[in-house]
Amino acid sequence: MAWDGSAGATTALGTAVRLWPQRHILLTSVDHNINPPILPGKPQITVLRVDSRHEGSPAAVADALATAACEHGAAAIVLGSRGRSAVREITLGSVAMSTLHRAHRIVMVVHHHDEPHPATQPGP
Repeated sequence: MAWDGSAGATTALGTAVRLWPQRHILLTSVDHNINPPILPGKPQITVLRVDSRHEGSPAAVADALATAACEHGAAAIVLGSRGRSAVREITLGSVAMSTLHRAHRIVMVVHHHDEPHPATQPGP
């Protein structure tokens, strides 16, 4: 699982723990040294810090995530979406898209919304 300490990553971590409560989660922190939040139920979490070749490059981050997943036999890569794009509902972020192209396993992108989606808000 990709981990950068963002709200999107926290949402993705919560989703992964909820979907796979008995699985060991490997939080892969690329170019960051950030501790995970304390979660109820004490899921099995290990933090792996890896360096990319070019800090901040989406392709380098994706390569680091795919390599870590392969080396540790991960069943899936889970990442959060920051939702910064104006067309966030139809596109993926650059790290997510790069990871989809590099990972030879399931990639789950969990969207984080600071505000409720317009479709979920009560009508007039």
